[in-house]
Amino acid sequence: MAAVYSASRAVPVVLEQLLKKGFHKEEILWAWGTCPLPPPVDDPVTLAARKHTALQYGTVTSYWVRTGDEKTTDAPAARCIFPPFAP
Repeated sequence: MAAVYSASRAVPVVLEQLLKKGFHKEEILWAWGTCPLPPPVDDPVTLAARKHTALQYGTVTSYWVRTGDEKTTDAPAARCIFPPFAP
């Protein structure tokens, strides 16, 4: 169940970073995300490693933002690179 919860956090985590980068919540029209669920195993260490790998390499998010050109063409604001998700 923890793996499902972690996968569902992809959109809110990136949304938080967009807000920190200067986007206003009124400018974000919609968002979606997807993340693979790791195969279940009995070993908690192996499960944590699989969950971390799925979040770091399999997460895809997309946002539709209505804002001025200066925010979307400015590399630091338009491109968000995030630290790996915690396992």
